[in-house]
Amino acid sequence: MKVESNPRVTICESSDVELEQLMQLYDEACPYFQEVEGRNPLKPITGIDETLPWISRDACHCWSIYAADSLVGYAWTLDESANSFYLLHFYISETYQRRGIARQAILALDDYYLQRGYQTSELLVSALNGKGLKFWIAVGYTQISLVESADEGLTTKSVEIGLRKNLRKWRKNELF
Repeated sequence: MKVESNPRVTICESSDVELEQLMQLYDEACPYFQEVEGRNPLKPITGIDETLPWISRDACHCWSIYAADSLVGYAWTLDESANSFYLLHFYISETYQRRGIARQAILALDDYYLQRGYQTSELLVSALNGKGLKFWIAVGYTQISLVESADEGLTTKSVEIGLRKNLRKWRKNELF
């Protein structure tokens, strides 16, 4: 199967029709998340209810990420407040990594939230996830909002770094 180097990337809210493919992505992601965080990633569509039951399901969105017509990844977001969203989970299949797809998917999420008046986005990344840290900084998450160690009640085995991005500032810089 030939994959273009930068196919058109789209996001849409995940549906039950995609569940089998999404679960294949989840299964693929598990070893990596176990390695860098000591836990499994969030499951698509239903994962939020199992892992984070205290979060309002109505404020969460599971996103399917497509490159051309192929489902290549998924993400979870939380509408944290009227002007900030939280990226709870993000994964692109290993087959499609390092092709610019993840960056385009983040830009699509940014655009979705900017159109709804959101100003900032935040996420947590494991200090053991060097590849992830480099990526998140490259897509504008340059403000450190918190640092938590595993002994502070986290469900991961490593130090977690909270990163924040100003969506309007980042998008303006991205366009020029």
